[in-house]
Amino acid sequence: ADANYTAASASYTVNAPSRVSVTAWVGREDAQVQVNLPLSTSGMQFFRSNEANCDLSNVANCANGQLDNIFAGDTVKDTTLTVDPTLTVNQTAYYTLQYGASQASLEISTEERLTNANNTDFSPREEHQAVVHNNRLWVIGGLDGSGRKNDVWWSVDGVNWTEVPNNDDRFSPRSGHQAVSFKDKLWVIGGSEGTNDNDGPTDDSKDDIWYSEDDGVTWEQVTRTGPRFSGRSGHQVVVHKSAVSNEDELFLIGGWDGGDHNVQGGFKNDVWRSADGETWKLATENVNTTSIPENDLSVGIQVVSYKEQLWIIAGMRNDIWASQEQGDGTMTWTQYRPTGVPNITTHHNLLLGSGRHNNQAVVHDNKLWVIGGRQGTDRFENDVWRSADGETLDLEKWDLVVDAILDYVDSDNKLDFVSGPFPPRQKHGFVSYNNRLWVIGGHGPDRLGGLRRYNDVWRSEDGVNWRLGFHDVFQFQ
Repeated sequence: ADANYTAASASYTVNAPSRVSVTAWVGREDAQVQVNLPLSTSGMQFFRSNEANCDLSNVANCANGQLDNIFAGDTVKDTTLTVDPTLTVNQTAYYTLQYGASQASLEISTEERLTNANNTDFSPREEHQAVVHNNRLWVIGGLDGSGRKNDVWWSVDGVNWTEVPNNDDRFSPRSGHQAVSFKDKLWVIGGSEGTNDNDGPTDDSKDDIWYSEDDGVTWEQVTRTGPRFSGRSGHQVVVHKSAVSNEDELFLIGGWDGGDHNVQGGFKNDVWRSADGETWKLATENVNTTSIPENDLSVGIQVVSYKEQLWIIAGMRNDIWASQEQGDGTMTWTQYRPTGVPNITTHHNLLLGSGRHNNQAVVHDNKLWVIGGRQGTDRFENDVWRSADGETLDLEKWDLVVDAILDYVDSDNKLDFVSGPFPPRQKHGFVSYNNRLWVIGGHGPDRLGGLRRYNDVWRSEDGVNWRLGFHDVFQFQ
């Protein structure tokens, strides 16, 4: 038998804590695991292997068997195992904590967590908003299996989430809205609160504006003056420094205002701006002055502030539009066609070619990143693109960082959803936070050939290697 194991079992006489939490970030080759010991705990043994019935007295003989002594004290609270090959996204791990004669065990399977949405505390959802505010990650609203939501969640690490209590003073449940951090406030603008998303007119698109000055605890609805944009969902709102005022302003672009999906009248190509969220000015009546169909430039778009310009990544197309701000506050737009990407007839044509939409874009590490989305009606993507040159404005050149990976594992063409950087999806959250890229939730295929919503959180330092985060608890009896 393992001498350390025998000695430890005999020497500990104090009672074990009732609970010990564990946080894991799981990748394709290993996991980063953090065990959070109570300060009163003198130390524990941490066993790990890939065998469900591993003999802990001979842990070295088990598959990938490992043993670590972990400690807690006045200054040492957490132990991080930066390389743990026992647990990967395709490999189940079996963990045991030993404290004297007491044991607590966990079976950790990434596949089980993705299948059963056992990842975070908020429900699986799409058309939500993920935003960075006051050095925290936020998830706000969206659409889950019970309907539209107006819940507000925050996290500092992407794994442990706290829901902000609803004091019945906040915005109505909605999806397709926008949330931004602006002037030290958290803002929610527009969205849809109804159920008629696809088949004809509806009047459930909102034009209301809400903000919170106390991290989502209380909310105030803005009373607007002057001209106002129409109610809409699927639009974009970004904070951008105006070249005219030299101050940050809110810019609202595009969306769908509740008209018939089958005609162009409900899709918007306008741009509005505001310095305070109360008074708004029309900056561009119609971005698209070419022969491109109107709805091609307003459905599933992404807008980012980058290099002193606004950039529209056009839905359903393979182009980019860049703003030029005029002295009177209006804006004109220039169209770009990216190069260095596959022809528009291929499935991963950059920037929504061949019908791709509902992808996400963000500025990170001085470059523009585009990720995921949906091609047509039946293909979801998990590819990652990056602008090739972060030092210039040449956004016509792009690099494919991670190609779309879709594996089919049996004769029924069931999707192997743990291939690729993360499961394919659309209508997800995508942000840059703490020098990492983050993908949160969304809508995509499941392993049984159907569709599902996710509540998973993935992060990456380089856009190539992605890790799934979650937490669990060792329960001592």
